[in-house]
Amino acid sequence: MALAAQTAYAEDRDGQFAQSRCPAGQAIQGVDFATRTLICIPVGGSADIAPLLARLTALESDAANERNARLAADNALQASIGSETAARAAADTTLQSNINAEAITRIAEDGTTLASAKAYTDTKVAAGGGGALSFLQPYISLDVNSINGVSGPHIIFSGANVHVRSGSGSTDDNNTPTGLGNLFVGYDEQQTEAVSRTGSHNLIVGGQHSFTRYGGLAAGAANTLDGVSAFAAGVRNVASGDFSSVTGGAGNFAGGGSSSISGGQDNQTTAVASSVSGGRGNLANGLNASVTGGDGNFAAGEASTVSGGRGNNATSPFQHVP
Repeated sequence: MALAAQTAYAEDRDGQFAQSRCPAGQAIQGVDFATRTLICIPVGGSADIAPLLARLTALESDAANERNARLAADNALQASIGSETAARAAADTTLQSNINAEAITRIAEDGTTLASAKAYTDTKVAAGGGGALSFLQPYISLDVNSINGVSGPHIIFSGANVHVRSGSGSTDDNNTPTGLGNLFVGYDEQQTEAVSRTGSHNLIVGGQHSFTRYGGLAAGAANTLDGVSAFAAGVRNVASGDFSSVTGGAGNFAGGGSSSISGGQDNQTTAVASSVSGGRGNLANGLNASVTGGDGNFAAGEASTVSGGRGNNATSPFQHVP
């Protein structure tokens, strides 16, 4: 629709804007202050307004339809939420009922189990009950008082032998140690770096010991039993030969079968039946060789001996170095 802007003069005799209006069929669009005139534009007829009214009606209809659709969707959503809430409440009620029933069943079963355990204990332990443990009563006693200066309580075995077994049926565990059947006196704490403790039927006294075979005895601290029926006392001594022994001292190594170190420090026996009686840094590595003591002595010949001193060597068979 083409509209042509027109102006209307609206001044009074004082040069001010007078109360005025646009000509008929026109409307005020604005004011031109430079010329002190009203800016008027023609107003369309009914033919021009009809499309606008139709468009406005269509927009209002669309808005009403959208509002009704959203209201219906909200009502449907609310209905779904209500149904879901009811369904979940019913499921929760069923679940709680099942939990209560399971709890009642378990309580009843626990009561039955406890009653059975009590009956078994009463039968096995009670005096005159005919149970197996009742036969131990003549051989085991408890004394809470001091005995020979040692504070109680004391558990005492009398008139019987005490056996500690791995359950394998043999002392050597059929050459496959189970790590069971050992008797510990003390806690045998682990070393900073873990050591092997796979042996069976050993007597372990003290702490930080390692044992991999059977029939051995370790006493003191951080000793190692790697031989069958080996013995190590003192601290950080190793008895790795079968039937070898370290009676005391520190840092000694008995590697030969049936070899022995009586004491001292950093001594070694590496041959069968070799021995070091004491001293420091001595080595007996000949068959049946021995070092009595001293420092840094060496008995390498078969049945050779070094009586003592320092830095002496017996390298020939049956040689004796005073």
